[in-house]
Amino acid sequence: MREISAVQRGFEERHGGEPTTTSQLLGLLFAYAKDLSHLTEFGVCNPHTTYALLLALEEHGGRLVSVDIVNEYPGAIDQVRKDAEAVGISFEYIVGNVLDITIEETDLLFIDDHHCLEHLGNELERHSPQVRRFIAFHDTESPCNMLPAVEGFLAKHSSEWELIRHFRLSHGLTIIRRKRG
Repeated sequence: MREISAVQRGFEERHGGEPTTTSQLLGLLFAYAKDLSHLTEFGVCNPHTTYALLLALEEHGGRLVSVDIVNEYPGAIDQVRKDAEAVGISFEYIVGNVLDITIEETDLLFIDDHHCLEHLGNELERHSPQVRRFIAFHDTESPCNMLPAVEGFLAKHSSEWELIRHFRLSHGLTIIRRKRG
């Protein structure tokens, strides 16, 4: 039997263990990220989605930058850092307000942080120019319903971005794609 990596173990623990609002979405997020090389996430908390993104990078390497306003789980983040290093993935964890930082150019931006429509709109205006392919959003259904902010952004930027998927499960996952030039 083939030994699984620490990243695979971390993903499986989070994907199949105690259900969370994101656990049903981890496989979907993995599917969109698996062929990309640079991933960024806003909102980490207990790193459920972080492991899905690491697993997507594990086969070919790459870079994951995770940003959160506070480090609520320092031990878990330390473990993520060790697991990423063990499989050759560059991992950076930034504690700060996403509206006060400038992100690196990235293939996919996953947003699951401050659940406020105005904040999400500001995040999109500030960071979408740095995103080459996809922006994925959690909580685009009730109770948070961040979908109006996504729809407003798409209406304003319809020449650049398009909706490609909207999943209703687990409070919603919406994915938009940069239109090809």
